[in-house]
Amino acid sequence: MVVTQSGETADTIAAQREALTRGVKTIAVSNVAEATIPREASAALITGAGPELAVPATKSFTTQVTVLYLMALSWRASADA
Repeated sequence: MVVTQSGETADTIAAQREALTRGVKTIAVSNVAEATIPREASAALITGAGPELAVPATKSFTTQVTVLYLMALSWRASADA
């Protein structure tokens, strides 16, 4: 799983590409659908928080935490079924 606000963080792109070259499927959680990371991922969850206008990216962070929480709930429900 790759989590990024911009979808263009160099070290995150490098890690994802390394995973993909090793045959690992990746899921990207990103705020920007057209960015490199979600485009290259096996699957992408776009948060749609909109552009960040300040360094402390509060909107995108909150939507990322929400997506991760919902994924955890979904996986938990699947495990219990």
